[in-house]
Amino acid sequence: GIKLITGQTSQSCDPEYGISRGCLLPRHMLLSKTQMPMFFREELQDSLVLVHGGMAQNVGSVLEMVTEKYLLRGEKEWDGRQVALSLFDELMQVILLDHEKQNVVDMKDADESPSSNDATGHNNRKNQQLMKKIGDITTRNFRGPI
Repeated sequence: GIKLITGQTSQSCDPEYGISRGCLLPRHMLLSKTQMPMFFREELQDSLVLVHGGMAQNVGSVLEMVTEKYLLRGEKEWDGRQVALSLFDELMQVILLDHEKQNVVDMKDADESPSSNDATGHNNRKNQQLMKKIGDITTRNFRGPI
């Protein structure tokens, strides 16, 4: 399945509480098939590329640099982080919320124009629009924010 992995604020029951604002371990949420369109899962699966990281697998130096930039709160880096977070929120909104809207529209369209639906019953035009929105957001993330 597809997991959404996010940081979370520490609570009084967490060992980090009072020491750190956030928890050491992230929250894992498995996205259900009702939350994530099947065509999107297939498109994502078909677009994955396996890359051998070589020496890049040693992420210690990268984590050190990222931690330093986060702690020092450089203006450019902090602004870039805020943009990246907003792009992620926008991406999740498009994937999750637009899919819910599309399910309602697909049910209405299925009876009216079956020729516009693919073999799985999904409306191809709407799927293409959704993929374009996702592509636009990920392109902005790739070209920016830092």
